[in-house]
Amino acid sequence: MFNLSVPTTIFAQENSSDPEEIIVKGKVLYSDQVTALKTPVPIIDVPQTLSIVTDEDIRKQGFRELGDIVRYTPGVNTSQGEGHRDSVVFRGVRSTADFYLDGVRDDVQYYRSLYNLEQVEILRGPNALLFGRGGTGGIINRVTKKAVLNDAFGSFDMGADTFGAFDFAVDYNVQTGENSALRINFHSDTLENHRDFFDGDRYGFNPTLRVQISPQTTLDLSYEHADHERFIDRGVPTLNGEPVEAFEDIVFGDTDTNLQTLRADIFRANVSHATRSTMVLAPERLVVLESSKRLMLRTGILQCEAWLDQQELWPTENSEVHLSLQPDMYFGCIAKESRLHPTCNLT
Repeated sequence: MFNLSVPTTIFAQENSSDPEEIIVKGKVLYSDQVTALKTPVPIIDVPQTLSIVTDEDIRKQGFRELGDIVRYTPGVNTSQGEGHRDSVVFRGVRSTADFYLDGVRDDVQYYRSLYNLEQVEILRGPNALLFGRGGTGGIINRVTKKAVLNDAFGSFDMGADTFGAFDFAVDYNVQTGENSALRINFHSDTLENHRDFFDGDRYGFNPTLRVQISPQTTLDLSYEHADHERFIDRGVPTLNGEPVEAFEDIVFGDTDTNLQTLRADIFRANVSHATRSTMVLAPERLVVLESSKRLMLRTGILQCEAWLDQQELWPTENSEVHLSLQPDMYFGCIAKESRLHPTCNLT
């Protein structure tokens, strides 16, 4: 191989005219800050190993699930999750609970979609001070898409693979008023892979509304409906590290009843107020899960959970209703925290 490099000198012509004015219009760059630490934090100030996958990365790489993102992230692996939930291994420790949505814990056992995400943040390292002593040494935080003021845009994505799976997603933002905007995200997936007995489908619908109440206060409202169903496929037994060929055509489970389903209606309300000290209060999230009849309200400063269960008392056929309210309120900073934890049980 032969390389030739020739230096070149260019002399600019003198110009006595005034310089041309250039106007640059900027927007928020989500990937320069992390929201998993309860408040937006610059990447340089995060005391952990951090990886960020943006919406643009998700679209370019064709990622469809969190497991796809994890496979591209060092220090984190994905496991089977018994065929019906996300399961991540942080530096050798498996977890199905260290998932967060906009900085709020999301430990429901299901496969999470990516259609309404602005970015995915993967933190690795000790985090008991921020996320509790039961953590596994890492978290995955999903940042959802929100309506954008003073802008109108839209996109439509479609995809298919060689196994026959098909997916499409819609993202549309429109200005609805002088101080309000509406954004709608929708997706539909059909699931297929190399296993003959595996199939499934997923639907998601997520409209969000943003209202600028004042120059310092913003209200974000969100509703999401999720409907998932897939066959629970745990694979086949292995021998000496390889699948047993005699079992390759055998499905371990009932193809009609061995299904994982999720039907959920998720409401989120976020009120952000910036003070002169740049502190932002942002309580949010109300979740209604149809399968468990569990009502959850989780925020950065307030947590309230209520369970509504009907249980048959053997041998009678009576039923009782349990209602448990456990609001938690947090004030202060990392070094000093005040906590209010009243509990009310109604039977």
